[in-house]
Amino acid sequence: MGLQRHTLVNTISAIGATAQKAGVIVVLLFSRSLYTYFVWQLLINVCLTSTVCFCLWHALRDRNHKPRFDIKATYPIRSFAMGSGGVYVSNFILSQYDRLILSNMLPLQSFGTMRSHIRCRRLYQWLRFP
Repeated sequence: MGLQRHTLVNTISAIGATAQKAGVIVVLLFSRSLYTYFVWQLLINVCLTSTVCFCLWHALRDRNHKPRFDIKATYPIRSFAMGSGGVYVSNFILSQYDRLILSNMLPLQSFGTMRSHIRCRRLYQWLRFP
């Protein structure tokens, strides 16, 4: 961490994780719907992103220099960025494509059962062979 703000980042992470996990219990006590759950997660993630953005902006701010984006600064890393982006997109497509195909081939109940079996098997392997 380049700015030596470990305490600040850990505090934001701890508060965010608590709000996401424990806060959803309180929210779901009032409304037991999937929509409410996702709205809560969206709200917390927007708040966390805004908080991190605000803290980073103030940590990097230089009062003598007006911030502006310089496209020329990205030219030396253009090929690296394109390669990384390509790897990310192909990984996302390949990791989600099998689920898309299987969800169309199997009923939703069978698909959910299969996914839970896979997760249990991975947990068992992780516990047995750490």
